[in-house]
Amino acid sequence: DRDAQRADDQAELAAELMDWLSGHPRSDGPFAGMAIMPDIAAGPESWLLAASETTAALAGRFGLRLARSAFHRPERG
Repeated sequence: DRDAQRADDQAELAAELMDWLSGHPRSDGPFAGMAIMPDIAAGPESWLLAASETTAALAGRFGLRLARSAFHRPERG
């Protein structure tokens, strides 16, 4: 439902994904018990695609590389 209000949980979602990609998913998270590939210790390096200052700040908070999404909001170039 695109009209439904959604929680601002971008940081939590990013943390859950990074934990999973590192090979250590949270035991109470959505990726619990799911291995990326059993023979590979960890997934790829994490990046965030930013179309806003909020996502850029999140990348800084987690120490992630950032790709700026100029095609989403070219006026913010």
